[in-house]
Amino acid sequence: MGLTQQELNKVAYHRNNLNHPGKDASGNPVTIMATGIEIPEGPLAGRQVSVPAYRDGKIISDPAALYSTWKKQIQSNYWPTYGSAGELNKRDAWIHKVVMDRDTAARGTKRVQEMP
Repeated sequence: MGLTQQELNKVAYHRNNLNHPGKDASGNPVTIMATGIEIPEGPLAGRQVSVPAYRDGKIISDPAALYSTWKKQIQSNYWPTYGSAGELNKRDAWIHKVVMDRDTAARGTKRVQEMP
C-alpha cells in the first residue's frame, strides 16, 4: 500500500519539524500530530481531512481553528481527504508506521515494538 502525494506532504511536514519538535501535554516530542477534521464547506464538504495540529511551535486542538489555519491547503487538495473518520484513522496509522519504519531504517537502529 503506497502513499498518495497528499500523504507524502504529511511525511514532508513531519521531516521538516524533526530538528525543532514541540511537546504534547505528556512531554512527548511532536512534529505533526496528524488530526482528522470534517471539512465544513466547499467542494470537499463532508469529507474528513488529516491536517497537522502542530503548527509554529503550538498544538491547535480546536477543529474550527485547524480548518481556518489550513483552509487554503485543504481546498487546494494539499492534505489527504477521506470518505470517513474510520478510513482516515486507518490511513493515518499506516502513514505513521511507514514513517517510523523509514526513519528507523535511516538511523540504522531497530524499532522497538510499542505496547498495544
